[in-house]
Amino acid sequence: FNVLLPAGITLDVILLLLTRNAYNVKQCALEILNAKLSQSPTPFTKRHIEKLCAITSSITSWLRNDSIDKEENILLMQSSLFTLKLLTRVACCHEKQPFIQTLERVVALLHNWRSSNKVLLANAALCLADIVSELGVQTLPLLPTYMIDIISILKDETFTNDNELLIVGCLASLQKIVESLPKFLSPYLSDILRWVGVKSSKFPQSKYKNEVISRSNHIRKCLANLPLRILIPAIDSSLLVEIDEARFMGSYQFIFDTLCDNVRQSTSDDISNLVPDLTRIFLKALELRVMLVDQDEKYDVDIAESVTLNALAALALKLSENNLKTVLQKFIDWSGDQPHDRLITLIKMALKLCDHLKGLFTLFAQPFIKMVADIMPKCHLSKSADQEKLFSDDSIQIKNNVLVVGSLNLISKCCQYDNQAFMTKERFDLLLKPLVEQIDNTSLKNYVTRVDENLVPCFANLAYAMNDDAAWKVLNYEVLIKTRSKKARVRLTALKVIESVYAKLGESISILIPETVPFIAELMEDDNEDVERQCQKVVDVLEKIVGESLKDYF
Repeated sequence: FNVLLPAGITLDVILLLLTRNAYNVKQCALEILNAKLSQSPTPFTKRHIEKLCAITSSITSWLRNDSIDKEENILLMQSSLFTLKLLTRVACCHEKQPFIQTLERVVALLHNWRSSNKVLLANAALCLADIVSELGVQTLPLLPTYMIDIISILKDETFTNDNELLIVGCLASLQKIVESLPKFLSPYLSDILRWVGVKSSKFPQSKYKNEVISRSNHIRKCLANLPLRILIPAIDSSLLVEIDEARFMGSYQFIFDTLCDNVRQSTSDDISNLVPDLTRIFLKALELRVMLVDQDEKYDVDIAESVTLNALAALALKLSENNLKTVLQKFIDWSGDQPHDRLITLIKMALKLCDHLKGLFTLFAQPFIKMVADIMPKCHLSKSADQEKLFSDDSIQIKNNVLVVGSLNLISKCCQYDNQAFMTKERFDLLLKPLVEQIDNTSLKNYVTRVDENLVPCFANLAYAMNDDAAWKVLNYEVLIKTRSKKARVRLTALKVIESVYAKLGESISILIPETVPFIAELMEDDNEDVERQCQKVVDVLEKIVGESLKDYF
């Protein structure tokens, strides 16, 4: 019946019903109107605007904070806010004045958020979203009020079903605000970055979780379109500066994803004058590991650090060679200061840049190569003196393993991406001894995993990148010496390295086989079965290279 009733007659009926005092009559009138407003295409035209505005004014008058003491009034206001939301979409583009009055009432409801019904507030926030979208700059007089209230609601760390709905409403409202009024949000950007990030990262698993993530992502994309010079101060002030703020580190993903998106769409000219400011931000952000040095098990520093480094890698792709060298030198200088946890961050930064820059990274790799050559011996717990050890706390095993694995991976990647003869004899000589010593670094935890996944591939890639018979001969002999270790684990690792290097180089390294055979022959009847089996694998590789059986030599 409602669908068939002409639009004009429907509005006359609604206006009449809204004058009644009975709660049920008003609710019924709103339901009829909502159904009509939801029709697509809308049945209303310009000639209906006057009546729609009259209805808007009538419904707006019901929105009062002094009416929230009765459940009946709360339910009626919830329905009213939904109706006003629909009316805004249909009529506000034709006549704005009634909706400015609605805005004032809605903002007043939100301002009372601490003591008001949360579901009612959620509806108010959703209504505000549409009003701001339609009125735009005409909402500016009330912008400070509703922005402060929305941010205050997001700062509330209480999660209940009703609160979750309110957060969704506030994020929807914030989404429309950043879409409609991006140029006027500078005073609030820092809080938006921090608290939207915190809410999206900590929001519990519920039916609203996906919507919260979706709204947050949309807000992030809108913020990423702001000029970088406006975004930088907001990011700077939103970063953690005290351990007591560590619970906010969930915001890092939102903050640096926003910065990363912004940098990617900015030109090199846009960025060039802002490099010092950006460098300061990254240095400040990457201090997180040091700040939480005694609490890194409680907070997932690695995730926050990873998203920060993603943004730094995006920046690196926009910088000139000289600018990037200057930036990297600042990080290298920074990592030289105590505590040595900064070295972990620097290694991870180098790996991230290497993955993004590929072969270009070798232009900047020299100081990092020197650094890893210095780090690896200090992480050899059985050989480094106490004064040389980088860490002395209970996490020494974990941190040293991270540094060694990172160092091995960095060398390996530099060799893999080397297309400019980066691996010179000097660099090879610098790296070889620290690498060979890692073969018997059995006191460091995760030895077997580190050997198979990092050390063995690193040797193979280093040999391949060097491509020099004399260097191969030195490497081959140094590794073969390790096959005479008293430790079966070390002998096994040395054999794995030999197998990998020979398989990688193929016939190119056949000249060294005569030197290798006697060492392998010594191990063919080793006391350890794993060593024996690995010997046979090495023999298989050697036979494949020479193209004939070598049984007579063993």
